[in-house]
Amino acid sequence: MSFLLRSALAAALLLLAQPLCAATAADTVRVTDVAGRSVAVPRGAERVVLAEGRHLIAAGILDGQAASRRLVALGQSLEQYHPALFETYAEADPGLREVASIGDAHDNAFSPEAIADLHPDLIVMPIGALTGMRDSGTLAAFDSLSLPVLFVDFRQHPLDNVVPSLRALGAAFDRSERAEAFVAAYEAELAELAERAAAQPERPSLLLHIARSLSEDCCMAFGDASMGELLGLLGIRNPTAELSDRPFARLNPETVLASDPDVVVSTVARWQRPDGSLAVELGYRAPPPDPAAARAALLELRPGWEQLTAIKQGRVHLIPHVLYDTPFQVFLAGLFAKWAWPEAFADYDPVARFAALHERFMPFPLSGVHAIGLPPLEPVRAGD
Repeated sequence: MSFLLRSALAAALLLLAQPLCAATAADTVRVTDVAGRSVAVPRGAERVVLAEGRHLIAAGILDGQAASRRLVALGQSLEQYHPALFETYAEADPGLREVASIGDAHDNAFSPEAIADLHPDLIVMPIGALTGMRDSGTLAAFDSLSLPVLFVDFRQHPLDNVVPSLRALGAAFDRSERAEAFVAAYEAELAELAERAAAQPERPSLLLHIARSLSEDCCMAFGDASMGELLGLLGIRNPTAELSDRPFARLNPETVLASDPDVVVSTVARWQRPDGSLAVELGYRAPPPDPAAARAALLELRPGWEQLTAIKQGRVHLIPHVLYDTPFQVFLAGLFAKWAWPEAFADYDPVARFAALHERFMPFPLSGVHAIGLPPLEPVRAGD
């Protein structure tokens, strides 16, 4: 049976069995999503598919402990790649354990039929899924079923899209007041960081290395988009953006050594050695790792990096990868500023501010370790 035929049958079934999807005009609000689409979404949506699991953070900011009450499906990326964060949230909101899991939204590895079978009144998708959904006919099929799809983005272009994404979700969830409160805190924090950074005379360079798994070939890094935009906002030089016009780029080892950045920051997500053992883990619930052991693991899998000035001087830092696709990127911006200008930002405490955001907006307190610095590499003395 073709997909279009299956869609037509599903539409007929929905019309017969699911009247709650046929919201009246008074029950809807028209929202412009980050794809520029004007979408009629149900006000106070009650059956939501949140296709990217990491977007649970945004839902948590808006709904607190009650996020699961409106979710009928959640993308698997959070539970699969960041289980400690999922468990932390599920303890505060046990209903999450009953929410259906769907495949990876960024790779369009989900079943449109399975989503339709859940009878959602809103499908929230990451902007990265837009092209695949258009090309495959999935977006048109959802439209034919009168299932609104709202595209949001916390990953590709955060400086442009975090705020409108939160506002769009706030309108759909009937939580606009909560969305505006977070937006105000988010924008004030970025403005303070940008103002203080602009006052600094030096423009240090920072390599933002993606170390989800160090078994990958060297060296994936953020270019001028995604987290690279935060470096640009702060005026921190980004060697990857200087060498490539791509949002993410793979740099060869020689290029990394030649760029010799002042600071290196690596993202971590269940950081594995080639043998499958964990080298280091950061994030919610993570115990304090051994910085010297983490440095040894990094050098084991990135041969030649012992020559980098940042390694020698102890200006290498690790952060959890999961945060880059959430509104909590604002915490990462504070870390980048502090590591780029440690003296000028000596009075600035990014972790304390991150904890304050949790206290104000999240259903659980900040836990675990979300940033560590690696110790300087002792120079080899003559005769050793």
